[in-house]
Amino acid sequence: MGEKIGISGSKYTDCLSVKYEDVFDMKALYKAIRDWLISNEYVTAKSSEKMEKFYLEKISPSGTKEIWVWWRTSRFPHGSKYFKYYMNVDFHVLGMKDVEIMHQGQKLKANKGEVEVLINCYLETEAEFEIKKTFLGFLSEIFKKRVYKKQIEQHKDELKEDLDKLQNFIKQFLELKSFLPKSEMFYPSRGLG
Repeated sequence: MGEKIGISGSKYTDCLSVKYEDVFDMKALYKAIRDWLISNEYVTAKSSEKMEKFYLEKISPSGTKEIWVWWRTSRFPHGSKYFKYYMNVDFHVLGMKDVEIMHQGQKLKANKGEVEVLINCYLETEAEFEIKKTFLGFLSEIFKKRVYKKQIEQHKDELKEDLDKLQNFIKQFLELKSFLPKSEMFYPSRGLG
């Protein structure tokens, strides 16, 4: 296994977070983020069923739900063997209950509660591993610092861009303030059609 280089923070375990508390459609949010990951090649439609590593749903006596969902995805950028992007998405939903609302003159089923989407991504370099297997293993640090430094920085920038795009996508979906220009959404805001 190669070196893990954090993108969303100083360490590869740091996360970005998007929090929202109001009326939204959890099923639509779940599907929208899944489709974003498919369209950005972190998973395929077929393998997206395997990206969910953990699901926990607790129902309180009052009927509200607490939900935890962990997704683990990855991809090799541009067919590279030496770099791998990891994108981890965790959902944490608190106090969610089913509600019916009026939206544009129609009665719709939705959810009300607090949702937090945690996004963590990191770059893994396999170059170090490949070099150590050869007789030049002792040169791996020099090779990484001199030869691969520019490529590592390019891949970090590309992965950071993906992270920002996903965060912006979630904010647009939930109608939160975003600092990136708005792009065309294929899903209705907050999942309310």
